[in-house]
Amino acid sequence: MSATLTYNDSITRIGYTTIDGVMVMQHTCTIQADNPEEMSVSSIKVDQKLYKENREICRADIAEFEDLAYQLQDKYIAEKEVEEKQK
Repeated sequence: MSATLTYNDSITRIGYTTIDGVMVMQHTCTIQADNPEEMSVSSIKVDQKLYKENREICRADIAEFEDLAYQLQDKYIAEKEVEEKQK
């Protein structure tokens, strides 16, 4: 029997859309530390009723979160490039 432990480090940022103190959505971005070109971004509705009543606000938050996620990814890609040049 052969057993191997493997793992990947990642950077995760989580954001929330709240309306009047109630969480409506959760936004998550995960970037692979060893390959920052790989990133996943997702948003989930936590309160469907408030989401439906505030779609415009929620959609604006999704767009803003995605923009911030891509900025964060660009930062880690640039850092990785500098790191590779120094090798």
